[in-house]
Amino acid sequence: MKIAIAAWDNRISTVFDAADELLIIDEETKGSTAKSKISLTDTTIIDKAALIRELGTDVLICGALPRPIEYMISAAGVQVLSFIRGPVDEVIEAFRNGGLADHVFVMPGCRRGMGRGQKGVC
Repeated sequence: MKIAIAAWDNRISTVFDAADELLIIDEETKGSTAKSKISLTDTTIIDKAALIRELGTDVLICGALPRPIEYMISAAGVQVLSFIRGPVDEVIEAFRNGGLADHVFVMPGCRRGMGRGQKGVC
């Protein structure tokens, strides 16, 4: 599974547009993880979305992003977990343990239902 995380200063970027790097986590086999960083400086939001698709990403974890961009990324077969906040390492751990729905990781004002079959309202 390949996970992309839109980051800024080692935290989930509050706004996808403002992310200055994309952290890529490639969990090839159980217990083996490869990490890499891609600079997003001077990159448009459309270019960021295209890059996520080109990298063969399975999951994108990010803060707020415009619905048309979310639809574009989702249409490419990428699961989008948006309106997430927090330090990158804590978010990765929560994702692995199924704990991203915890209020600590959901942006304020977002009444997201991340359970079975529920859609977020953010």
